[in-house]
Amino acid sequence: MLYQGLVHVRNEYVSGVGPWVWAREDVHGWLGPKMDWEVHHSQNIARYCSTRLGPRSVAVQAGGCMGMYPRLLSDIFNAVYTFEPDPLNFHCLVANCQRDNIVKMNAALGERPAQVGVVRPESEPNNFGIRYISNSREASDRIPMITLDSLMLNRCDLLMLDMEGYEENALRGAELTINRHRPVVFVELGGRIEHFMKYLGYVPVGQSAADVIFVHGA
Repeated sequence: MLYQGLVHVRNEYVSGVGPWVWAREDVHGWLGPKMDWEVHHSQNIARYCSTRLGPRSVAVQAGGCMGMYPRLLSDIFNAVYTFEPDPLNFHCLVANCQRDNIVKMNAALGERPAQVGVVRPESEPNNFGIRYISNSREASDRIPMITLDSLMLNRCDLLMLDMEGYEENALRGAELTINRHRPVVFVELGGRIEHFMKYLGYVPVGQSAADVIFVHGA
């Protein structure tokens, strides 16, 4: 197996879901998201998306890592689209997200279609949630970058982005989708892109761990 020895099974549960296939050397990519979901995200999604949930509800989540958030979102939304560029993370994500209502893509979201690389910073060897999109020489594992608009979704109720600084690029490639469906938007460190969200007609209404929550025209 390609990743034999690099992954193991974590016999732990998050909101009653588990066990998980996880990168053996990862520590922080597990602990942080687990706490953020149980303490913040689950309650805030229920609060801000309550009127949008139903038999056809759709969530888009980018920065899928090893599949914790898309798997948990699949219990709330009828369909989940998740994007993860790193191949090892994506291997775990596929193992953890076997449900039919999860669409899994080994790709990055961006402003325009391209082929990009993945950088794994040496300063964070035990945090597999930190991966950067780059075209530098140090980048490896060339993967496709697509725009969310290219999927031409018929519905989008939640857009949840945790992309290590690449969030605005992804939002620019999702402008048509956002204008059409006006989803609730969770963006990690969203203060950096508040100007662009204002341009789209969005205002910040709360915080969920490190994510800023935006809604249209509140």
